[in-house]
Amino acid sequence: MKRLFPILAFLLILSYASGLSISAPAEIPANTNWSFSVGLDAQGSYTKTSVYINDAEVATVFPAGVISDARYVGSAAVFTGGSGATLYVSALGLSEGSFTIKAKAFNGDAVNSEQSATVNVFKPFGEAAKQELKNEIRSEVSEFENTLGNVQGYQEAMKTDIKNLQDSVTSLQELSSKIDALSEKVDGVGSSVSSLEGKVNAVEEDVSPLVTGYKEKLAAEKNGPLTGFASLASNIPVVPILLAIVVIAVIAGAFMVVSKRGSSLYFGKDKRINELDAFTIKGSKEEEEMAKELSDGKWAHKK
Repeated sequence: MKRLFPILAFLLILSYASGLSISAPAEIPANTNWSFSVGLDAQGSYTKTSVYINDAEVATVFPAGVISDARYVGSAAVFTGGSGATLYVSALGLSEGSFTIKAKAFNGDAVNSEQSATVNVFKPFGEAAKQELKNEIRSEVSEFENTLGNVQGYQEAMKTDIKNLQDSVTSLQELSSKIDALSEKVDGVGSSVSSLEGKVNAVEEDVSPLVTGYKEKLAAEKNGPLTGFASLASNIPVVPILLAIVVIAVIAGAFMVVSKRGSSLYFGKDKRINELDAFTIKGSKEEEEMAKELSDGKWAHKK
């Protein structure tokens, strides 16, 4: 029994090493060239290995070389590497559907080993698919055009914003220039005010002694002997007193005139009144004669 276990293990390893293997894609597009590979018996215990797509034999591997069917295979070649010999097949395109790849290793007429794999062939560009793709492309193009239009609108808006910003910057620069000019004027006014304040201070220094002297003079006059009299006179009712004095003077004059004339007040009984009238009449005649002589004589006005 102990000798049997190594023999069984060797047979298992040998069967694994001589087994076939297929490497093929699960899906391929229709009418498109594709490829697959078949791992061959590494021990060379086969007389031939046939490869089938569904029931059609597409390639046959002999120890001396490879024969392929040009209706299904573009090229077929065996390459030997460290893991054994491998058949690489470049197959032509298939129509839409599901296909089975089979590999059979023959020893004489008997099948020594067999492997298979399934490949699904799809039609990616059918009419419906084409129309759907066209619709998707149109939708993408329309969306792109809308996006491009939005971008152009954003660009125009940005240009307008940039122009407004530039105008605002220009306005700010002009305003800054005006502010600088106004600041210079304010500084000049400040200098003038400072100079005027200096002059006012100088005038105050010059006038201050005069004002002080004038105040002292007023204080001295206020405290003099006439101040009391002026204050008393301002409190006396002057107008009534003056009226009283005038009335008293008129009465006194009338009384003196009456006292001197006596009875001549009645005109005609007093001799002195008659003499005064004669003198007045005589004086009047002399004045008339003198006036006539002046007007008719040498003193007359020459026309």
